[in-house]
Amino acid sequence: DFVLAGANAPSGGFELVLFPVRAGEPKWLPTPGITPRGRGAFFPDGKRIFFMGTENGHGPRAFVLDSERGGPPRPVSPEGTRRGILSADGRSVCARAADGDWYLYPTDKGEPQRVVGLGFGEEPTQWAADGRHLYVRGSDELQPGESVLAARVYRLDPWSGARELWRAIPPITSTTGGGVENVFFSADGRTCIYTHSRYSSDLFLAEGWK
Repeated sequence: DFVLAGANAPSGGFELVLFPVRAGEPKWLPTPGITPRGRGAFFPDGKRIFFMGTENGHGPRAFVLDSERGGPPRPVSPEGTRRGILSADGRSVCARAADGDWYLYPTDKGEPQRVVGLGFGEEPTQWAADGRHLYVRGSDELQPGESVLAARVYRLDPWSGARELWRAIPPITSTTGGGVENVFFSADGRTCIYTHSRYSSDLFLAEGWK
């Protein structure tokens, strides 16, 4: 078993690398002319790798690399696409295009489709394990009766636009400020981990100033 990462290669440049989870040496995956940037993931078959990258002289886009057969990475999205995430079944990459909209790009054959049902300021963050739904981070705004911002995550069918509120995560306390940032769900969607920032300050009383 390996962990996929990006790192500075011994030969120079930034490359994909497979780190063994047990004893062993890392396996470097050169991508000549392409610099990996942002997210990457294994396909379900464990033989192919998805990653976001920038080709020399071109804009960022999504690529697929066959780690066993070798050969150059194959682009699966047009230039200017960012923040790509691979579906759990490996059939689609959801990414933001240069026009600002989010699209589903097939990793094999087919035409891209625009994601339906996203609201203003919302962003897909993760695919559900069924390969049919996206977890979407809603825009932060106070709802009626609320005094603090809660992070809302929706479960969206990107083809039909059908959606439901999946989780609303309030700040740890309402007095220290801060808020919920990145949210990631387990395969069954019942457990999540997230980062949370808090702000605090000290109040001092100074006397005897002249």
